[in-house]
Amino acid sequence: MFRVFLQDEGYEVEVAEDAKQAQALLANGVWDVVVADIVLPGLSGVELLKAIRAAAPPDVQVIMITGEPTVETAAEAIRAGACDYLTKPIPKNAILRSVATATHIKQILDETRLLKEANHQYQQNLEKLVAERTQALQEANQRLEVALVEIQRSQDEIIKQERLNALGQMVSGIAHDFNNALTPIVGISEMLLTDPNVLSDPDQLRSDIKVIQSAAATAVDIVRRIREFYRPEDALGTTSVNLGKLVNQVILLTEPAWKVQSQTEGHEIRVVNDIKDFASIAANEPRLREALVNLVLNAVDAMPQGGTIRFSAEGDAETVTLRVSDTGVGMSDDVRKRCFEPFFTTKGKRGSGLGLAVVYGIVIRHGGQITVESEKNKGTNFAIRLPLVARETAKPANATKTTIGGTAPVLKVLVVDDEEWARVLVQRFLTLKGHTVLTAASGHEALETLRREPVDLVITDRAMPDLSGDQVATEIKRLSPATPVIMLTGLGNIMDVQREKPAGVDYVIGKPVTPDQLQEAVIRSMSERETDIV
Repeated sequence: MFRVFLQDEGYEVEVAEDAKQAQALLANGVWDVVVADIVLPGLSGVELLKAIRAAAPPDVQVIMITGEPTVETAAEAIRAGACDYLTKPIPKNAILRSVATATHIKQILDETRLLKEANHQYQQNLEKLVAERTQALQEANQRLEVALVEIQRSQDEIIKQERLNALGQMVSGIAHDFNNALTPIVGISEMLLTDPNVLSDPDQLRSDIKVIQSAAATAVDIVRRIREFYRPEDALGTTSVNLGKLVNQVILLTEPAWKVQSQTEGHEIRVVNDIKDFASIAANEPRLREALVNLVLNAVDAMPQGGTIRFSAEGDAETVTLRVSDTGVGMSDDVRKRCFEPFFTTKGKRGSGLGLAVVYGIVIRHGGQITVESEKNKGTNFAIRLPLVARETAKPANATKTTIGGTAPVLKVLVVDDEEWARVLVQRFLTLKGHTVLTAASGHEALETLRREPVDLVITDRAMPDLSGDQVATEIKRLSPATPVIMLTGLGNIMDVQREKPAGVDYVIGKPVTPDQLQEAVIRSMSERETDIV
């Protein structure tokens, strides 16, 4: 009966007479729904249901039917996994509805299974893809590491080359300026030695010596300018400076360059000071003047056909901005970005590249800022922004070097230097001040002299071939702890910046030195010794 109902609805139906035949059919085919009576020959329907659940695919749906329904048999059937439980007699629509429901459940379970299988496949594919991408990423990282090593090597080479280029520019600039300074020194000295007639003219001789002295001062100034780049944080002694008057001084000082020279070359340069009444600022007047002079000279070079240099200022409660502008040839962006670099110059052999770098260093040491605006053929505008109140309490500009008054007593001094000219020069300086001077050409000779003849003071060079000045000072303090030691060395400026004073040394002074500077060092050293004794 059920078979006819279901076939009429289009279902494919097979019939088993008992549980054993049903199991055989289940084992040899794929079935969607099983309709089983609870009572079967040889094996109950519930046991058959359990066997189906144990052997058949889990999505096969089982409908249990019975002619003698009880709560126990219904519950047992449901627990065993039946999807429906029907009681005989079973109407056609009831069996059709139950089979349709079971078929729908089977379809849902099939779709779920397929989704699980698809998800499983997706997970496997995803894991495979992740593994492949991970491996590819690792390989890419390895290639990147190799590339980074190569880039680092290339950067090191570029940096090395840039350092060499910078060193070349620096050496070139220094050599140029030093050669200019040495030209009158060497030339006039040679002339004085070879032309006896010059020595018979006191006025000419004095004039020649002044030229030599001026050239030497220029060489000293070159070294001082270089120092600006490795001691930018040194505090500046400041005073109250009237900005307008300072600019007038700068204009007067530079007049030979912007007026006389330009007129000689056939063009005119005007310098205008638009700064009228302006509050005084706290600044180091000589250094600020030097910066402004450099800007004026730079502007003159930038106006080969003439033009105007203009000073103006504006301020607020805390700062003042000084502007120095010109109507010259201007700068390209590349030049403008590099114009404050030490030894960078566009003037070829005419420039050392120190001017604007010195200006930058002076402004920074004042706690200020400097910016530049420029465009090719449209001039240049430097803006210097300075605080109205200095970083330190305003004090005289020379307060950082207190001069000790008075005179030194007549002393017996030992001068130690491996350079003969240095020994002779220092000996003459000291003799000029009334001191008695012994000399030694080496550290060993100096120590032998001290063992034979005590002295009041020792002045020693630092870099010497046998014993260094450091070693000499240490040994002198061992032999005579109360004897002051002055170290006179070409490294004095650097030692001063680094606050370096070797053991046994009481005072450090840099070369070149004048008689008055050396005498002041002697006074300081003797005063410090007397203070220590007290």
